Amino acid sequence: MKSKMVGLFALVMIALMAAGVAYSLWTDSVAINVTATTGDVEFRILNFGVCSQSGALVINWSPGPGGEHESIDVTISNTYPGCWAYFCLEVKNTGTIPVKLYRMRITYQGGNYGWMQYYYFAIPEGNQWCQIGPPVHFKNNLTWWSDWKYYGVDLLVPNPSRGAGEVWVLGGYFELSSDAPQVENNAITVKLELEVIQAVP
Repeated sequence: MKSKMVGLFALVMIALMAAGVAYSLWTDSVAINVTATTGDVEFRILNFGVCSQSGALVINWSPGPGGEHESIDVTISNTYPGCWAYFCLEVKNTGTIPVKLYRMRITYQGGNYGWMQYYYFAIPEGNQWCQIGPPVHFKNNLTWWSDWKYYGVDLLVPNPSRGAGEVWVLGGYFELSSDAPQVENNAITVKLELEVIQAVP
């Protein structure tokens, strides 16, 4: 008798399912609302200084210390063949993403264009960017792009990642070739740019 009742119950359930009647399960859920915002890559100059120089060079810069500058103006007066200077640039990652230096570019702006071949700009070699003394990277060995009148090079020197808000010092080098002809009161203006990229994949 019991087996007949079980069989009858099974037949009734099959009939109900075939007729479109089914049992439902109660459910509930939670939601996660996600807002994704892109970060900011930003790089600013805080200060500039001359670490060491030859002879009677006169080096000034503006607007001077204080503030976070996107660009500064540096004037080097009283240059002569063989003169040189090491300078230090204090910079800050003012963005929200870690960065590292990527490229240096020197663009002709005005003055005696022929003198681009006599002025050298470089980066001191070593584990410290502001190392004072030779040797230097890229001295008279930059790629020249004549259509845009600039030298450019990717920076392969020691180049650590810098976090958001981090301040550090970069070193630079300037020289007038000893082969420069005697032309007094001759001026040239260039723009030196340092480019950073994100340091995280």
